[in-house]
Amino acid sequence: MKLLLENWRAYYNEDFDLLCERYDKGHLSEKRLIVLWEDSVNREYEELLNEGVMDILAVGYEKGKQLVGKAKAAYDAAAAKVGEWYMNLLNQAWALSQKVKQGLGKVAGVLKGAYQKVSAFCEMHPIICKVTKFLIMMIAVAAVMALFSSEAQAAIDTSGVAGRPEGAQLSDLGVDVIKGMLQVASEDKDPEAQKVFVDAFNWLEQAHASETIEQLATSTDAGAQKVRQAMELISKMHKETPDDNLISGFANIGEKVVVSTTRYTESILNHGEYSFKSIEFQSLKVR
Repeated sequence: MKLLLENWRAYYNEDFDLLCERYDKGHLSEKRLIVLWEDSVNREYEELLNEGVMDILAVGYEKGKQLVGKAKAAYDAAAAKVGEWYMNLLNQAWALSQKVKQGLGKVAGVLKGAYQKVSAFCEMHPIICKVTKFLIMMIAVAAVMALFSSEAQAAIDTSGVAGRPEGAQLSDLGVDVIKGMLQVASEDKDPEAQKVFVDAFNWLEQAHASETIEQLATSTDAGAQKVRQAMELISKMHKETPDDNLISGFANIGEKVVVSTTRYTESILNHGEYSFKSIEFQSLKVR
């Protein structure tokens, strides 16, 4: 049994180490690294299923303790194998969290998915599962920090917004995500409500292009306040449900958002006579 676990550990650590080595040498992009790692995690879990390991553990911890003989040995071996796989996964997730930046949310999402798959395992090893919850939360928080951080000099200081540290600045990706969120939130709103989102978009555009630093947390501009609300909301969503697809979805929309002007004429019948009123309003559209 010990030899089996050692072979298992050596094989999958080698697989993961090779991926990291290729990434470090520039042969893999960050996105590709995480995709291949997720594929590896799913493949390993499928092998556990195919070997019947999860079926053995399905009897539950309390019944497992009461087993005897070969049944007990099989149960203990299955628990040990899942435990080994799970600890490798935790180590890999932690290692990736030290390497990647924009893909942190995906790392947390993969770890959360694995946690949900083997939740019954937590009865046997509650400490490991507590560590997992903490690690998921920590990586998710780091993902939000990376999302709204810029290594280059930016024009929007986000210190104090959504838990951002002193000196934090909004990244280009963060700008696109907020733009996308503003557009999605503004859909099907009346012209007066649309104006609020347009003002927020315009403030974000101007502040991001400004030569002076804008303080998002203390700005009294109505547009800045809406931007602040959008940033806090996306941060909360990403912490609760780490998902890079959510972020990339908003960012893809945000890259294409423009201010569109709608004009139309409204006719008004009053005492048998028509009068005409020209109406114009702006809204956020995806080009």
